[in-house]
Amino acid sequence: MLTSTSFSKWTPLELRTRCGMDLTRSACRRICDVLWDFSSLLVARSQKLKQTGSTMWACCCAADATEDAVVTARAKPSDARDENVETKIQPTIEVIPPGEVHGLPKSAAFGSFQVQVFTEGFSTLGLELDLTDPTTPMISDIREGAIQKFNQVFEASSLRPYDALVTLDEARKWEEIEKKMNGLNGQLPEKMTLGVKRPRKVQVIFEKTGPMGMKLDYKNHSVGAVLTDLDPSGLLATWNSKNVSDAIGPGDRIVEFDGQTYSGGELMEQMKTQSTMKLTVLKY
Repeated sequence: MLTSTSFSKWTPLELRTRCGMDLTRSACRRICDVLWDFSSLLVARSQKLKQTGSTMWACCCAADATEDAVVTARAKPSDARDENVETKIQPTIEVIPPGEVHGLPKSAAFGSFQVQVFTEGFSTLGLELDLTDPTTPMISDIREGAIQKFNQVFEASSLRPYDALVTLDEARKWEEIEKKMNGLNGQLPEKMTLGVKRPRKVQVIFEKTGPMGMKLDYKNHSVGAVLTDLDPSGLLATWNSKNVSDAIGPGDRIVEFDGQTYSGGELMEQMKTQSTMKLTVLKY
């Protein structure tokens, strides 16, 4: 192994003997000085390459343990060109934004998107659904299961209460989704793809000076009430005409009255007794 003292111990006589050349003492000394500088350069370069490679790999491993990013290492030749220095492979680090991990989109503020969930080893997705409107099964709670774990790992792509489950793998209707889940017998496959529709919250405020003109479907313990029909002559239709971009219609769900969440039965009581309608509506 070459060290920084390899040449410093050579005397001019040793140099003449090793090289087989008849050189003057001063010439031998100059050659020894050059070889000393060269050996020092090699040692410094070798130590630098070793330290750089170690730091990069340590960074890669540390970042890979976090939940905020996935780190991959790509081999890239170093810029060393010295023929007497061994060229080493230096890793470079690429950070992938959390929302793009495994092809997942970052969850939308509202609208439709898909997520692929690794479900192997779980017996349930852990989703509690409100089926007041069977065409839009709404997530009312997320309990222990594959989805809860997915949300913990991929927070940027997580599912939330009020999201509607519209597809599950090849199943496109609630009857098909329910049949698929019942057929699994508590043994989920390796992964499942969920189609989700996230609603946009709309604030609807008007004075109850006449018929509101809306038909609602609800259960005593449902999450709010679902709008099923709209009378064009009612107060809600008038509000829609003045707020076209936020107009609500059949399939949308009222979940709050005056900023407070109510079950279906409680919501009906509030709407009957109050004169000012302050409604929070989930627009799907």
